[in-house]
Amino acid sequence: MPSINAIITGLAFLFFGLLLVLCDRWPTKITVQGSKTSKAHQFDHLFLLWFFKQTVQFLLLPLWFLIDRNILGFGRFKHGEVQPRGRKNIPLVDVNNLPNQGGADELPNAQNQIINEEADGAGDQVEDNHDIPLLPKRNRRIQKPSALLYFPAAFFAQAGVLLLYFGVKLTYESSYIMLKGTAAFFTALLSMAFLAQQLACYVWFGVIVATMGFAVSGISDYVHNVPDGYEKYGIAAGDLLIVMSQIMFATQIIYEEKFIRKYSIHPMCFLGAEGVYGFFFSGIFLILFNVLDLVQYSTLPNGKLEDVADAMYQLGNSWECALSFLGSIIFYIFYTYLGMFLIRDQGALPRIMVETLLWTVYWAIALAVKWDGFFIAQVPGLCVIPIGVLIYSHILVIPFGSCGEKPDVQVPDIYAALDANVNNGEDNPNQNEQDGNGHIVNEIEEQREDHDAPLMVDVHQNGEDDENQNDDQLLLP
Repeated sequence: MPSINAIITGLAFLFFGLLLVLCDRWPTKITVQGSKTSKAHQFDHLFLLWFFKQTVQFLLLPLWFLIDRNILGFGRFKHGEVQPRGRKNIPLVDVNNLPNQGGADELPNAQNQIINEEADGAGDQVEDNHDIPLLPKRNRRIQKPSALLYFPAAFFAQAGVLLLYFGVKLTYESSYIMLKGTAAFFTALLSMAFLAQQLACYVWFGVIVATMGFAVSGISDYVHNVPDGYEKYGIAAGDLLIVMSQIMFATQIIYEEKFIRKYSIHPMCFLGAEGVYGFFFSGIFLILFNVLDLVQYSTLPNGKLEDVADAMYQLGNSWECALSFLGSIIFYIFYTYLGMFLIRDQGALPRIMVETLLWTVYWAIALAVKWDGFFIAQVPGLCVIPIGVLIYSHILVIPFGSCGEKPDVQVPDIYAALDANVNNGEDNPNQNEQDGNGHIVNEIEEQREDHDAPLMVDVHQNGEDDENQNDDQLLLP
């Protein structure tokens, strides 16, 4: 069951996401006079808008620097910190400094030799080498991530924008709605491949149902509203580009989930560093598209994909365009920022399943303001989408849906047992404590008699990835 903070974050994510979609759609319904012609035309300046979005996202990095260093009193705005997994300053005997294997009286005092075991990030992966004995790590700290860590996420984001733009130009607009549901499916596949997550049957069923809902909604436009001027091969190429853009988006959020957890990076810092690369990517393409002539893809009077001068004139001539342009930038930052919190705390797949609810609400608003025509065939598809989300959330329970789900095993507090035995004199050294499942927790004294092998106490938390299990083993002589 998600916490209250997670529910509030999800609702805020939906709210700002809805405002973002409305601000992006609003200018497409407005015709404004530009600089190149006296005839009014549609406001179509996606790459200029994307450049400003990446610029504001880049500014999150110096803002995080001010907050993290508490410069000019900005430290009061610090928030969203996660508690490190495990506890620090665990008293352990350094096996590297043990004397020769003698009697028990030669063992050093555990209270005098302490190894500070820093807690890892939730996604830290350690190689499992069975030939090397497991020994405690001295003065182990969280590894500082490289500056190139954020490059792939920015690359995937830029590639997704380009693929989606050209895909929509080649095929029907309804294809985007129909194929957008594939992002959840690809995210589920990638989470199994790269995050080693085991998904229950009801999770897969919910993802597939939601994807089918998008497909039914998009197919209805093919039947009732078939536009002219599209080539058969162009439609197929456009649909393929849209699917590839959804793969890029799914890869981006899976990558973000893996490394934001591995290095315990704050979402503001991660987004700001990612925005540095996004700023340069979007700036380069903004310059190229102001120069290249691509009449077959452009709706602007000069036949180019972007025209900065024309955009400035249109923004100055229409307050609606200016308001939607500014709102799209602001709401994008809030939307991605809250989405990064969902990725860090809940995961990439829950984040994208929450996003699917946007389109049901957006469809109702688009009908109310008469941006889209009403087709009765759309109703079943848009009703199936929230049903898929309810099944995914295990709110709507289906038979045999829990197959493949990991059982909830209550893990005892191993750290408390270690503190009691090492620091408190071990009043009952030979008494083994048991958890609710009857598993022996305290076998420290029994295993101390054997000095040839260190005591290994497994503190692997329930629900974590198996790749973190080697990092969560405490060793005592």
